[in-house]
Amino acid sequence: MNIYILEDELYHQTRLQEVLAEIAKQLGVPMTIQMVTGKPDELLENITTFGREQLYFLDIELKGQEKKGLEVAQKIREKDNEATIVFVTTHSEFAAITYRYKVAALDFVDKEKETTDFTKDILSSIQFVLERNESMDSEDVFEIQTQQRHIRVPFQEIYYIETSQTAHKLILWTDRQRIEFYESMKEIEAMEPRFFRAHKAFLINPNKVKEIDRQENLVHFSNGMTSLISRRKVKALEDLIKLKK
Repeated sequence: MNIYILEDELYHQTRLQEVLAEIAKQLGVPMTIQMVTGKPDELLENITTFGREQLYFLDIELKGQEKKGLEVAQKIREKDNEATIVFVTTHSEFAAITYRYKVAALDFVDKEKETTDFTKDILSSIQFVLERNESMDSEDVFEIQTQQRHIRVPFQEIYYIETSQTAHKLILWTDRQRIEFYESMKEIEAMEPRFFRAHKAFLINPNKVKEIDRQENLVHFSNGMTSLISRRKVKALEDLIKLKK
């Protein structure tokens, strides 16, 4: 597990590191603290690994900027949809507004709690990550690594991938996520043959198809989303769906 700490007070930096060391010893789990800093830019510049092994402990108020940690979390999430973010802060009142930043934080830990309770909260976050990762190891996952991002999504959650208006960029859709990344449709087809090329701009998950509208050349998915389908691809998709049933 790779850990990054963003905290601008030396006392709280040291305290968190000591708590993490004790938890690592208690659980017998290797944890590497990759960076401890009070400088947001320094943290962001030194993120070199991505994925579910990354755990960030971020303060929210930094150098008098009361929501700077939220902005940092937003930039982390733009690069990595799987990393775990925990806010260690005195500003738990900001929990209600994190949805605006779309950072999907795991928890808000009050850094002024006494050590026993503080340790319990940090331990809870560590255990969640360990249990989630163990569970995901057994899942059927679509995974792609680019220079900018590491993406790992259970295949059964994906509805389709479409081309973006930005050149060479794609958008992956699930019920909960809209993930943009740079890659080509041909590369995705080659690495994951279970996708069906319904249209030059759409790769779809056949398992999610509810209905094919021949009149409008649309595929309707089980959650209400739609994608285009080329007229010449309709029969092949219908046959594929019948085979799966």
